[in-house]
Amino acid sequence: MEGTPPWLRADIEADRDKDGAVIQWRIVLMDITEPKRLETDLARKCDALELRLRKCTSRLEELEKRLRLILDTLEDAFWVRNAENGRLIFVSPAFEKIWDRPLKQLLEDPDSFLDSIHPEDRDLVQTAREKTFQGLAAAVEYRILLSDGSVRWIRARGYPVRDDNGRIVMTVGTAREVTASKQAEIEMKRLNENLRAEIEQRRRIEEELKTHRKEILQENTRRKSLSIRLVDLLERDRREIASALHDDLGMILTSTSMELESLKDGLDDEGPMLERIRGAQARVKEAMEYVRNVSRRLRPDVLDHLGLAAALANLVDSMKTDGGPRLHLFIKGVPKRLGADKQLTVYRIVQEALTNTLKHAKATNVFVNLVKTDSTILLTIEDDGIGFQIGPELQMFADRRSLGIVIMEERARQVKGTFQLETRIGKGTHVLVEIPLD
Repeated sequence: MEGTPPWLRADIEADRDKDGAVIQWRIVLMDITEPKRLETDLARKCDALELRLRKCTSRLEELEKRLRLILDTLEDAFWVRNAENGRLIFVSPAFEKIWDRPLKQLLEDPDSFLDSIHPEDRDLVQTAREKTFQGLAAAVEYRILLSDGSVRWIRARGYPVRDDNGRIVMTVGTAREVTASKQAEIEMKRLNENLRAEIEQRRRIEEELKTHRKEILQENTRRKSLSIRLVDLLERDRREIASALHDDLGMILTSTSMELESLKDGLDDEGPMLERIRGAQARVKEAMEYVRNVSRRLRPDVLDHLGLAAALANLVDSMKTDGGPRLHLFIKGVPKRLGADKQLTVYRIVQEALTNTLKHAKATNVFVNLVKTDSTILLTIEDDGIGFQIGPELQMFADRRSLGIVIMEERARQVKGTFQLETRIGKGTHVLVEIPLD
């Protein structure tokens, strides 16, 4: 710059005679003003970058505090594990509450939790872990034994996390205590067994004592009342769970996503921290999509806003899976609005039937047809799967699929419709529902 003294570098070398005496000096002067200016600018930029890094570090620490506060309030346990050395990177505090064991012990020995698993469930858990290590998502339910001898049920999910090259670098997962729901499920099975016993008793009474029609009618009335109550309870529970997922967990995930995006914007250079933030964003986005899908299945808002046809199309699309059966939907002449009860009935019957088919039928194709006749809405659901056996008195109360059939039949009956199910081993299953328009 004009008026600024230049920077010079002097290289001095002496020429000597044979006796070592200096004959002359050679001096070379070099202008190093520009390199010195660049060195000064670089130092100034480094100072600025260091300041920004400190600010980003401070923001990251604040975000970590917020994230820990969120995790501390959740009942689920979360964990992150290094895929290379097997060490735990993070475990949420909920672990101590669920397992009734110190968190420090788990961090020192990541496999120590296996000691608490019920002996009958250890192979099941080990199989799920191996799937995760192999790059597959896994879900498992198992029991743990506490120090006082009591038993808790755990529902756990694990997922692999890959880098840009597809290499598994971490595994992450969640664990939730589901003891109450499992006990309710066991109780439901017990009730189902009781119902089956009552039905068998009624069959024997009908065969032996044809005159006891009044008692049989009373039994049917009681069963109908129980079925109606069960359907109402199912819808209420679905609404409550869908609301909790959307309002509470959805808000937490949205807030976390916004915080991660804000943190990412504060980092200019590529680096491990930015990659970790992007990975966290991807997992949060996956969780948000999962919550939305579950919420929509529990309480389909599209049914209220766009009508039955759009809701069924959305349902069928959401249940299509790679490697699963081909789902075909045909709708003709059905009014956009049928009435809230009838719309919900058709939707739930299709949802239950498809769920049973995907779980049990091993079908290649599933056809869902909904058409309007002169006085009814006709719904058929047909698959080319393996079928199953139905006894003469509908002896099918020992599993969830059978309970679903009972509920579908009751739903149709509540809107003055009819429900028929035809199936044979190796010949698929055909469901037929007719609902009057008036």
